[in-house]
Amino acid sequence: MGALQLGVEVVGATILVAGDGPACGKVTRGLAQAGARVLVAAPEGAGRISLYGGEKAGDGLGDAAARGRLAEADGLVLCPAQPDRRTIGAGAWMDAAELAATAPHLGVVSLAGEFDRHGLSGAGLRSWPGRRGPGVRRPAAATAHRAAHRRFKVGEALTRARRRGSSPLAAEQLATAEAHAEQLPKDLGTPRR
Repeated sequence: MGALQLGVEVVGATILVAGDGPACGKVTRGLAQAGARVLVAAPEGAGRISLYGGEKAGDGLGDAAARGRLAEADGLVLCPAQPDRRTIGAGAWMDAAELAATAPHLGVVSLAGEFDRHGLSGAGLRSWPGRRGPGVRRPAAATAHRAAHRRFKVGEALTRARRRGSSPLAAEQLATAEAHAEQLPKDLGTPRR
């Protein structure tokens, strides 16, 4: 995740997750399972947030209670429901200068939505993604889709070869040839050339 690229070690860190979408709960659970203390600024109830392993900090980043907890956090993760929602900047949940004044040490990770990168860097805050588009959803999804497609093609070639009566080794060789891949050595202890 981008937190590591910003110098925020997730294990033992306090991370505030702000969002209003279904990804908020998944992000909270993942961070909690990774060993972070997770404060959540979301409209969900405290009971539901605790099921994900988080602690309710407020109803959103615009909430005074959540802003008061920013000083405790090492990182801020933004995950709004709408991919074009403005989260940091003018007319957003919070202004970049106000965020920097409240928590000058914060690393900001945006999983979706638009945020003021220039305002954050001008205020001395680190943010991720850097110069890329508004979020990481599209590139990550495209990469995952391509990987799943390749696995499907290899599996398809293996099935075709096995149905024709090929041995498992012959089927594996055919699948790697069709996928333009390299076969793993049978003995992983032997050095590869």
